[in-house]
Amino acid sequence: MGKQFLAGVVIVLAPVAVLSQAQSRSPKTADLGFLIGTWKLTAVHFDTADPKAAARQETGTKACRYALETAGEPAYIVCENSSIYRSSGEGEESHEAYVEYLNYNPHVEAFEKTNFFSSFPVKVIERVTFDAATRTLEIRGRVEVGNSVDSYVEYWRFDAGYSAFDREALINRSSMPMTEYRRIVSGRNVRVAREVDPAAPASR
Repeated sequence: MGKQFLAGVVIVLAPVAVLSQAQSRSPKTADLGFLIGTWKLTAVHFDTADPKAAARQETGTKACRYALETAGEPAYIVCENSSIYRSSGEGEESHEAYVEYLNYNPHVEAFEKTNFFSSFPVKVIERVTFDAATRTLEIRGRVEVGNSVDSYVEYWRFDAGYSAFDREALINRSSMPMTEYRRIVSGRNVRVAREVDPAAPASR
């Protein structure tokens, strides 16, 4: 009787153990595979130093793909961005490009995003978290230029099909009180092309 009961316990608990292992697996870069593809972006950039200043309008594209491999898994997601910026009420416009490298870094147990800009010489490394329940990427970073340190947080909020996301960024400049954040970017990205990605949540 005792052996039969023990066998029953093992049979009942086996699926639970498998499920537990699946839930506790380490995150990986492919968990952000819903970014893969090409996006059309629009955004408004605000002057936080002068709220009355004209905002800058951004239009462009974001193209994301996998890059490099580690043990057969994609090591990075690379997003190449190309945008035109126009100042409201003025005829001036400029073209700027920037590249984002996203990956899961097991040494810090977190997702990271490293940014390189064509018009800004400072490299920025951000900490990224993803909330699957709300389909929200939260991106936090700091920009250090001389004695100035600006902290910011950015949110990418995806729709149910991962076909678009709203973007909002808030910044705390070194000249502002520590607890004060002002909106610096508001925009929307819409997917215009999707690559086949079995790891994307939208395809599960």
